[in-house]
Amino acid sequence: MYKKPIILTLTMFSLSGCVSTAPTAEDEFELIVKTNGYYSSEGYSTKVVDQKLVKKKLFYTLTFDDLSTNMLTYLTTSTPLANGKVSANAVVSKVSSKYTIAYDKLNGGYEIRFYENKADMNTDYILHANELGEIEDFRFIAK
Repeated sequence: MYKKPIILTLTMFSLSGCVSTAPTAEDEFELIVKTNGYYSSEGYSTKVVDQKLVKKKLFYTLTFDDLSTNMLTYLTTSTPLANGKVSANAVVSKVSSKYTIAYDKLNGGYEIRFYENKADMNTDYILHANELGEIEDFRFIAK
């Protein structure tokens, strides 16, 4: 007489445990990342030109194009964006890639990973963001 209610209760608890899942790093990050503009940064690259090391300033732009498919674009340009636009001849490289998000266990926050596959070489990129979605060395510029 009591076996059926006990089995039914145990089954309900077992099934409810399967249905509820904790949010993933990707879920959490996509709730706080800004998509109404772009992330901007600048840095230097050193190249050999005429047997001399030449330091050149470069500008980096990151946009999260589609959160549902995990697509982003990472531009390297020789001039900064003006009003969110850059001339085609200023583009040094463009990476359109899927990204993954993981918890940054060492520093806290999140790791944003994406890659570029060019010729027979893969380049992996890792960016770090804090718990507020602020990406290290980048500032957000709203459109």
